[in-house]
Amino acid sequence: ACFLQHPFFGVGRENVFQQARPYMTDAKWLMALDQGGLHNLYLTLFVCSGVFGACVMLVFYGQAGIRTIRSLKRDKNDERYYLRLFLFLLFLFFLISEMMEARTLYQTNAFEMMFWVSCGLMLTCGEESK
Repeated sequence: ACFLQHPFFGVGRENVFQQARPYMTDAKWLMALDQGGLHNLYLTLFVCSGVFGACVMLVFYGQAGIRTIRSLKRDKNDERYYLRLFLFLLFLFFLISEMMEARTLYQTNAFEMMFWVSCGLMLTCGEESK
């Protein structure tokens, strides 16, 4: 319901609790939302950032994955092949785990730092192999 009220640009991360409060029927769910936020990446993207923000992030994730796959196919004998493969698998692990917990967006913690550093390294190693 929060998404339907602000579909294009979302409600923002800090407004989720206030916007969702009228739709929560159980106090346990309201407390869980306040303490843990939305519990998956796509819900967080669409509710907090709207369709526009979600599309921007999905394009970024898609481009990162496509660039890395292309570099892996192109340079199988490169000395950094296994590093790129490891970083790509780490990237996939993070995205899959984010379907259950949305930690890489709007939070600062060690998990988030590892995700963004691995993303940057993955893209940098793919660019260097050209």
